Amino acid sequence: MATGIAEFAEIVACWQAITAYIDGDGASAAYWIAAAADEVVVSKTAMVGSVGAVVGVDTRKPDGLVEIVSSQSPNKRPDVTTDEGKKQVQTRIDALAQVFVEDVATYRGVTVNTVLEKFGQEQIGEREQVRLADMANRVSTFEALISKLTGATNGSNTTMTTASNHRSGRPAPIATTPTPTPGDFESLAGMTPDAVEKTAANWWEQVP
Repeated sequence: MATGIAEFAEIVACWQAITAYIDGDGASAAYWIAAAADEVVVSKTAMVGSVGAVVGVDTRKPDGLVEIVSSQSPNKRPDVTTDEGKKQVQTRIDALAQVFVEDVATYRGVTVNTVLEKFGQEQIGEREQVRLADMANRVSTFEALISKLTGATNGSNTTMTTASNHRSGRPAPIATTPTPTPGDFESLAGMTPDAVEKTAANWWEQVP
């Protein structure tokens, strides 16, 4: 599991009017972050979901290496070649996945069971499946999204945030959130993804 994803998602959830756009693969850790936004918009061909965790264990050891684990912590090095060792690792990864599932449920305003049944078994790309699963708010192109955001802004650099702006269960919002101006959004149209990323990074650096 990627380090720091849960914490970053919490930061995203605290900001007002965050829209996550997914074009391509927005699964697993990427979806964890996107789910924390106020709105998740996907392209027609987007692959989203895959809510869960996985761990890889290398069973190979250098020739001649022998590990001796302290008797106080016999499970420190579970032997995944045995059923008991696999069970120990399974318990750990299931606990991590549960954090993921519960966070997504909170951010998307659905139950844990809904996430388990409709979000997490595999990546989902079919438009109707996305809609029915509540994994995204709508389907759109990136250009249409930028156009909508441009029209929605009023030129003010700061937008006041109140608890009523957020879904139930989301973290307490930041009091004021600097937002880009219409001119900023217009400048994104036609940019490459790398250029958009750099521009967003510059905006972030200006946040007090």
